Amino acid sequence: MRWRAMTCGAVVLLAAASGCRFDTVGAGGSEDGDIDDLIPDDAARAVDARQSLSDAEIPPDDAADPDAAPDAGRDAEQGDDASVCGSACADAGGTCQADDTCLIECEDSDGRCDEVVCPADIPCEVRCGDDSCLGGIDCTEASRCDLFCEGDKACRDGEVACAGSSCTVSCDAGDGADTCMQGVSCEATDTCDVSCLGDKTCRDDDVTCAGASCSIHCDARGGAEACYSGVSCEATGSCAVVCTGDKACREEVHCEGGSCEVTCDSADGAEACFGGVTCDATESCDFHCCGDEACSGGTSCGEPSASCEEDDVCE
Repeated sequence: MRWRAMTCGAVVLLAAASGCRFDTVGAGGSEDGDIDDLIPDDAARAVDARQSLSDAEIPPDDAADPDAAPDAGRDAEQGDDASVCGSACADAGGTCQADDTCLIECEDSDGRCDEVVCPADIPCEVRCGDDSCLGGIDCTEASRCDLFCEGDKACRDGEVACAGSSCTVSCDAGDGADTCMQGVSCEATDTCDVSCLGDKTCRDDDVTCAGASCSIHCDARGGAEACYSGVSCEATGSCAVVCTGDKACREEVHCEGGSCEVTCDSADGAEACFGGVTCDATESCDFHCCGDEACSGGTSCGEPSASCEEDDVCE
């Protein structure tokens, strides 16, 4: 049936192109019949159907829904993770990177980043410059945190807090001062790496960390009072605390977990770890107290079974 319809269609086209008229006896017995008389009824219906299809208006693909986002299909191909990162990160004022990390950049003091809150369940990286992120950073709901408060008074008036699987916090005043003044709290499940570098960095509140392992480095770098209010390390595995410079970690330093190593070096100043150091680690406690009035409050080990050693060698 389809071949007959196509053959008759070809006849119609040839006739129209040549301008010919058929003088013949039609299907109904009349002479000088119309060309339609040559086409059987079923073939005619097939031609009519094909003509109806060709005349129908078929909208373009993007006309079906004028409100549809042009990249909706591409987003679906990229998977749910990409779309979640993109929308959540944009709401937080950041941009989603190729590895699905939300990058929030606050390099100046235009007020855009007075208080930074990282989106939940995705990795977050925050970079704050001079006088920016003054309200601190909340990265407690992200899956991983990399936080950089670098410059004079960066992250000054609010706590810098993080969690997730791992957390890196760098508070670096550079040639300025008062960076991360309200302290740092790290509660990552695996590793915490916290550094407070420069004059009066992390000064007014404790620096605390947990997780399987924790490293805290406080260095006034020619200034004074880095981590002045003290340090507490509550890692389940290992704690490593370094306090360097005038009045660095001046209040009490406390650590626990499996092993703990604390270095207090007054360097060219005095009173590093002045309030003393207590260690409740279950395996070992190692204290290194160097310089004027370092560890003046004494050192103590709370677990009788742990080895406890103290020396005046700071490397």
